[in-house]
Amino acid sequence: MSKTVTCSTLVWLRDRQFEAGAKFTVVDVPEQAHDVDAATAAAWERNGWLKPAAGKKSATAGEGA
Repeated sequence: MSKTVTCSTLVWLRDRQFEAGAKFTVVDVPEQAHDVDAATAAAWERNGWLKPAAGKKSATAGEGA
């Protein structure tokens, strides 16, 4: 099974916009519209543009109000 990432915000990729919630497959050589390379996925993660993987808690989520 290949790795997938889900955007938490609008992103632009290859002159196309993708809404928050769009899922992308991480591949070595992106060929399809919803394919990204590992470097792009890592940059999106550093910028906080990805939803946390299922079962993982967001590092910025606070406990309580």
